[in-house]
Amino acid sequence: MTDHHLGNFVLSLPVIETLAAWFHERPLVVVDERYGGLVRRLPSVGEVLLYPDQSIRRRGVIRNLRPTLFALRLAARRPSVAVDLGGPPRGAWLALASGARRRIGFERSVWRRLYTDRIPYAEATHAFDRYCGFLSMIGRVSRPSWLRLNAPEAVRAALVHRLAREQPHPGAPLLVVHAGAGKAWRCWPEERFAETADRLVRRYGFDVALLAAGAERALAERVRARMQEATSAFLFQGPILELLALLERAALFLGNESGPAHLASLTDCPMVVIFGPSKETIWRPIRQDRCVVLRGAPCDPRCDRSICYASRRCLLALTVEQTEAAARGLLEETRPFPAPR
Repeated sequence: MTDHHLGNFVLSLPVIETLAAWFHERPLVVVDERYGGLVRRLPSVGEVLLYPDQSIRRRGVIRNLRPTLFALRLAARRPSVAVDLGGPPRGAWLALASGARRRIGFERSVWRRLYTDRIPYAEATHAFDRYCGFLSMIGRVSRPSWLRLNAPEAVRAALVHRLAREQPHPGAPLLVVHAGAGKAWRCWPEERFAETADRLVRRYGFDVALLAAGAERALAERVRARMQEATSAFLFQGPILELLALLERAALFLGNESGPAHLASLTDCPMVVIFGPSKETIWRPIRQDRCVVLRGAPCDPRCDRSICYASRRCLLALTVEQTEAAARGLLEETRPFPAPR
């Protein structure tokens, strides 16, 4: 599973676990090195090979040697079957380079010729169900159960020590906010995230963890700068298992439809997920309980991934009041909170 998008990777995890449990010998799993710790939490997975981090732009001969050497390591394992959930072109070429006689992948684009067996790819189907199509190769037609994953105890303990240093008020309940979504046109306005966070801090005494991985750090800093309760906010960046541990501890997740939202769905954390141009029928978090999906208005039918014909009404029509009400509804039905500070 070499797809570098965290959301796609999380949606594929139940299928990886179901396939791994079916084989008599635990299969070798290939994933982006950022997600290795997460896939190792699956009980039926055997050895994990880490594909070089795809968030790094590779220029020059030396840097591009790593993917090439990885393909040679994979070929040395001499697999008999290669199942490519990540899709072409990277996954298709890796499946071919592995030397496997049977190569199974999605039936899409010109790259399908590199597979010996092809799985239908339905554009309008939920992404999770697309991955479930691979289960037809073992005679299964139903969805597997959604997963609940826990961070290792050592990671949880390390997070406790980190929060004792970085959290403005150690011990306060945590609101995790993710204001990014990979593309700016998929993001609810940062000033509305700031105002919603302010209201929830005043009502519930939250500390606010603003997710700030990579290029999204500047966005998280702008959200904090706009907050009136900025003394209760801090920036958080860490490896995937540490983020999972943070979401396990959180009282609420608030964010755009994105990778961290799907990661939160692996925990019991209540979630408010904001949709813009993404389609709920394809990308809605699979976990239904304690998960509220919000959208301001329907998208214009002409909108696509990079062009908006409706002045971003799908996002801008969603108000702070609506988002706060959704968050309060979740919080007040799940657990009691101390009086505001």
